[in-house]
Amino acid sequence: MDDVFEVRAHHLLCAFCAAAGCETTLAGKDVTDAVTAAFNANPCIPVSLTADVDSARVPYTNIHADDPQISEPGFAPRKRDYAGRMRDLEVLRRLGLQPNSINSAFDIVRLLFRNISSLEGICFYSVKPSPDWPECPNARLDSFKKLSADGFDDYYSLHLCRTLGREFEGRGPYSLMPIRDTAAMDRAKKESCEAIAEAGRLFIRPHHLLCLCCLFGSGGMGTPLEEDNLVEIAAKMRQEPEIPVTLVEGCCMVCDPCPAFDAERHMCHFMFVKDQLKDLRVLHRLGLAPGTTLPARNLFKLLYEKVKSTSEICGPEATSENSLM
Repeated sequence: MDDVFEVRAHHLLCAFCAAAGCETTLAGKDVTDAVTAAFNANPCIPVSLTADVDSARVPYTNIHADDPQISEPGFAPRKRDYAGRMRDLEVLRRLGLQPNSINSAFDIVRLLFRNISSLEGICFYSVKPSPDWPECPNARLDSFKKLSADGFDDYYSLHLCRTLGREFEGRGPYSLMPIRDTAAMDRAKKESCEAIAEAGRLFIRPHHLLCLCCLFGSGGMGTPLEEDNLVEIAAKMRQEPEIPVTLVEGCCMVCDPCPAFDAERHMCHFMFVKDQLKDLRVLHRLGLAPGTTLPARNLFKLLYEKVKSTSEICGPEATSENSLM
């Protein structure tokens, strides 16, 4: 597992402000550059958004006494940084995360752009700043708002990301996170489709069986999709209904051209954990273990017997749009 990258919660906003062109942030250039480099190099890196909650654990009766904890080097500046602590805790509250908990960079950024649209109420307020409650000199420029309101309603639309590719760089979450190049996705589409056509065995993640059912039910089987290989997989199964299909927990033959697919780490950036749960739900319903292989015809017969509706696995009663799960 990758080492955990630690950053103060409100310094993550500083990194986005810097990406939007703000030259001076509370975090400083060294911190914002480090965040940008880490997130761009590995969008799956585990991140701990930190907040100094321990500074409030000194008993109030000891606050002016000769308490060893108070006399520790560095404690006094920590205690005085109450304005920064409030920013950290406000960011975490908006994200629904506990201080110092660990989540992937992509999931944190997704929550950030889902739940925060402006720095108001975090880095600046309707009340005027004071010596006791200072604010970032550039907070009211609200550089983060420029990124969150750049004209796109859905930064995670597979079709939009597939169409724009690197044109999405510098917009919203992709001001820190990488986006797949369109040419690379074109190559992956061509090569993976050739592999499917020649395959004597298919590898499919279980919840993609439900995606195939939905695509068939919506009449979408005629034209191949740029962002995945569902149509090609379906055509192969129709041509060879006895072809062995192995159910894999994680990315599969469907995923190669997808803008969310990380070929190096073999995972989906957008919904890795949520889709893994869907895979296991399907396997549980079918009574099968990951790695089980069945002929395509038998697999779909079992699926129709055991799963009566896709909503049981993927619907609103089974998932929450307000969480990472």
